[in-house]
Amino acid sequence: MSNIDAAKKYINKELNRLSGENAKEILDTILNRIVFNLYFVTEDFDVRVTFETINNRGKRLSKLELLKNRLMYLTTFFPQEDSKGFQLKKDINTDWQIIYKNLCFGEEQLSDDDYLKAHWIVYGRLNKRKGDAYIDDLLNVEFAIDSGVFYKFITDKNYKGAFDHIKNYIDSLSKYSSYWSFVNKPYEVYIPIDENEKNWISRLNRISTSMFLRSTLMVVIADNTLISADKDKFYSKVELFIFVNKLLAQDSNDLSFMATYGKRLLENSSDKSQTFKEIINDIDAHSLHVDAQRVKVAIDAFKSNVLEKKNHFYYDWNGLSYFLYEYNESLTIQNAAAIQWYQLSNTSIEHVLPQTPSSNYWKTAFVKYNDDEMKVITNSLGNLLLLSCGAENSSLKNYSFPVKKEISTDSMKFAYCQGSRSAREIAENDCWTINEISIRTDKLIQFMYNHWFATLEINRQEWDKCVSILRNNLPASLGDQDYNNLKDKLLKIDTSDERRKAIDAVKTRKPDYLQQQFLGYIDQDLTPTKYNAKKISYKDIFTFKIVSNEETPIKLDCGVNDFEKSYLIRYYYKENEIIIKETNKEVFLMSLEEVPDKLKPFILSLFRYLRKEFKKTNPIWINHD
Repeated sequence: MSNIDAAKKYINKELNRLSGENAKEILDTILNRIVFNLYFVTEDFDVRVTFETINNRGKRLSKLELLKNRLMYLTTFFPQEDSKGFQLKKDINTDWQIIYKNLCFGEEQLSDDDYLKAHWIVYGRLNKRKGDAYIDDLLNVEFAIDSGVFYKFITDKNYKGAFDHIKNYIDSLSKYSSYWSFVNKPYEVYIPIDENEKNWISRLNRISTSMFLRSTLMVVIADNTLISADKDKFYSKVELFIFVNKLLAQDSNDLSFMATYGKRLLENSSDKSQTFKEIINDIDAHSLHVDAQRVKVAIDAFKSNVLEKKNHFYYDWNGLSYFLYEYNESLTIQNAAAIQWYQLSNTSIEHVLPQTPSSNYWKTAFVKYNDDEMKVITNSLGNLLLLSCGAENSSLKNYSFPVKKEISTDSMKFAYCQGSRSAREIAENDCWTINEISIRTDKLIQFMYNHWFATLEINRQEWDKCVSILRNNLPASLGDQDYNNLKDKLLKIDTSDERRKAIDAVKTRKPDYLQQQFLGYIDQDLTPTKYNAKKISYKDIFTFKIVSNEETPIKLDCGVNDFEKSYLIRYYYKENEIIIKETNKEVFLMSLEEVPDKLKPFILSLFRYLRKEFKKTNPIWINHD
């Protein structure tokens, strides 16, 4: 439906551009020149074979659509007097409805074929021969017309075996589709798992896009017989493995071995708990398993593959966003602007000391360093900042530190002091020199140790060698006297002209500014929230829209479902009034105490947003529109 809607908008836009003559020509083509093929159905006409034949030409259908057609065709292989074929048709239709519902949510649509492949990797077999080998397995082996597994059941007249062969597969394909959506979009899809596990999946979603990993994660999440402590151990070991081997060592391992874990867990129906424990032990038995020695080897490889090979050192590191995001999440600074992982782009990382430091401030602060030293300093770990989505404006990237720190705008929104936790931490500094960069570099390296390596018992002397590598020849800090003298000079520099230029340079707000502003106060792990400009919906995820007059918000509407009860949350900005009602019964809630637990974090975030952005007290609760 979203494709049809997009086509309608596109066609309307293009038609409105046309002159009368061009429009007339298009109309004539549609009415008089389109040719249709007509197929006359006779008793021996096989609709499904024809369907496959037609769709092997032109724009191909998805593999999931072709598979459905094949399975529907195979239902005709059962004897007419046997109800199994009819039952399978119903089950296939039902399961495909569930699959498409789970793969399409809000305005998002996950790839049919990616899911089909990911599921087959753990349900059937891993075939790395070529990208679409999985569909050959499905159509030419498992569910072939004249050979293979299903065909043998039919030729042996084992109709129960044939029925079960299809039924077990489609039910599994249907079941895991919701978990596949979750591991790919944990910020937008809701499934009933505990908060700790949800946080783990969010972290693993950030660290790797590997289909092999995600196919196994969907199997692990779906199994509620597994002990939470074992799941935590598994997730922790997987993240450590990927961080050390893929992001630090830059190893070429494709993580396909992860898919074998999912397959083992899916196939073992007797003692999944024991199988899972064996899988956890197997991670430690892998040739690249992480211990103190492997960390040292990985950091040596990081030096060779990134620090000595990449032109911009840390700035070119493919693990930088993940690392800085995890660091930002580790900080406890209240009311900081949120960093939304799914909105990050290549402009989300800023050099605090800019790559082209032209202002008097920067020239004074780093006057003593040559070009090679400046390149190291600029692209050092401590000088790189992950920006929140909109709070700190990248158009200020070349301005002096005092301007970036607290530019004077009406909203104060485009400054480190109103930005993310990391930005606010940086804003606590009076100035930005080699000393501040060095201190922050050491702090980030220590965070790496605490976050990933603290339990590995790395020898202190050996870790000091690792720290020396990770500092990447960063020049030494200034002594106390030299630093204090430099600080005095920097604090006396007049940046008023630069501030005026900076205010003019600040990019205008994006059309979705109001929505992004509100989302900045929402913890997506706790209350997954999605903006929908057209209409709110009543699903497990919170969906909202803001009605506004240009940049002035008028009304915020939000809908959510909780245990089959639907709730409307409506806020009027001017009146500072809030309505929360159970829509099915027109029951109005009149205090926070009456609000269901699922809604409370969202309501508290809404109140904080109103206090911080609009200086409003908590709204008045009303029971009418």
